[in-house]
Amino acid sequence: MASTGTRVGFAGLGAMGFGMASNLLKNGVATVAFDLNPSVLERFTAIGGSVSKTVAEASNGQQVFLVMVATPGQVDNLVFSEAGLASSLPMNTALCLLSTLPPRYICGLPARLVEKGRADIRLLDCPVSGGVVGAEAGTLSIMIGGERRVFDEVKPILQAMSAPDRLFYCGALGSGSILKMLNQLLAGVHIVVAAEVLSFAKSLGLSTRETHRIVMNSVSSSWIFGDRGKLMLDADWTPRSAGIVTSSAKEAGFRCPMASAALEVFQDRLACGHGHDDDSSVVCNYEQITGNPVREHETPVSPPKSPDREHTGVTPSNLVGMSVIPAHNDEPPSFAIDVSRDLKADGPVLSVLSGAESATEATLQEALDGSVIAIQGFRSPKEARTVFIFSAEDNDLQQAVASVMPQEFTAVPVGGPVGSASAMHLCIRLGSVIHLAAAAECYCLARTQGISIESVYQLIAGAAGSSHQFNVSFQHMARQDFKPKSESGFDTLQKAIPDLVSPTSLQIVSPTCKC
Repeated sequence: MASTGTRVGFAGLGAMGFGMASNLLKNGVATVAFDLNPSVLERFTAIGGSVSKTVAEASNGQQVFLVMVATPGQVDNLVFSEAGLASSLPMNTALCLLSTLPPRYICGLPARLVEKGRADIRLLDCPVSGGVVGAEAGTLSIMIGGERRVFDEVKPILQAMSAPDRLFYCGALGSGSILKMLNQLLAGVHIVVAAEVLSFAKSLGLSTRETHRIVMNSVSSSWIFGDRGKLMLDADWTPRSAGIVTSSAKEAGFRCPMASAALEVFQDRLACGHGHDDDSSVVCNYEQITGNPVREHETPVSPPKSPDREHTGVTPSNLVGMSVIPAHNDEPPSFAIDVSRDLKADGPVLSVLSGAESATEATLQEALDGSVIAIQGFRSPKEARTVFIFSAEDNDLQQAVASVMPQEFTAVPVGGPVGSASAMHLCIRLGSVIHLAAAAECYCLARTQGISIESVYQLIAGAAGSSHQFNVSFQHMARQDFKPKSESGFDTLQKAIPDLVSPTSLQIVSPTCKC
């Protein structure tokens, strides 16, 4: 906690800045704030803060000054204008830029301060992550670049605005912004993945709300899918912050195909005149292609009942092998099944089919009677038990199939006709392999920029850019551990590629605006 004797200046009481400055007050930091909006200054005064009509007045006598504005242009105006901070800050003041700014811009500031005769000003770039909610709650993640001794001096002040253990010292000036950029890169890609997976699910006839629920308990889960996915289901386009950064990668000579593809989708939406909508509205791009709205009204749904193990309508008298993705460290695998009564049967028989298409067809021809189960696989990162998703033609058959599965299996039925489980599995695989590719891009860009891989992991694994694939596979990448059947949920390239072919053939790609 910051010392009660500490005084700071603060410029920018916007949506996030007000919450951040408020938490400084709550932690005993005497704060003098400046903003162009008189109404927010009145609000800040009402909670015990001091305010100034000019930034020069706010900087008077301060040894630490915090800036939280939106753009480089606004920073320039605050710092380099005639009555700006470069003219008014006391000697050796620590100037902390909390805004999300391009690393190249940040790294150019020291030379500009020298030109102003203010080489004494000690710069830190301190971009934050956590949104308005985190700013108000004092639970932000803050990435810091600059001299270590300056960071050590202001650390108590930054802790007043951040969650415990969520300050990340990254190294030289600009490295904090690079780490924030990596988190943005993943978050931006994941927004587009959420839109694509939900639109693909709708095109396959699946319930998008059910897809959201199942995906969030699979290897395709991500923080963004949980957050923005809900907005897509509700068609809630309330504006919030958005953006994705590729310019720094270009300057470093590094190609970012995942980020570039996501940026194109955002730009398509922007070109349609929707720049003030929430970033999750990119799902509308896909709706224009498919003609199927992702929005789905929420209806009360009872939780799935545990299968009746005494049900005897189906018996496993004809198991024909099972080929699923094995788990890592001897953990159980999971899989999806589809059940049909299409084959004529003298009695109820459960057939399990898997493997190559030709082998499956041959087995079907031999199966003169019985129900059919087609096996595909995915693992839930949240379930210690084996998980299988399945679809069936009717409730009786659904209960029958569930009843013959081992007790250690967790049954997750998928609504819809036979084939819905395989369709759901394909949606899960689509999201997981794209998340994996994005994690690889983030890893390589971090190495190119010279950022600590451990710092990248520690930040993003608990931030908006997190996903199951990142949280597991990023560590494999750092160890150069590319053995098959790892926890990445992806197994081998040969098995991943076919799962990308089907959605690609449906042309779920960045659309041309049809406004």
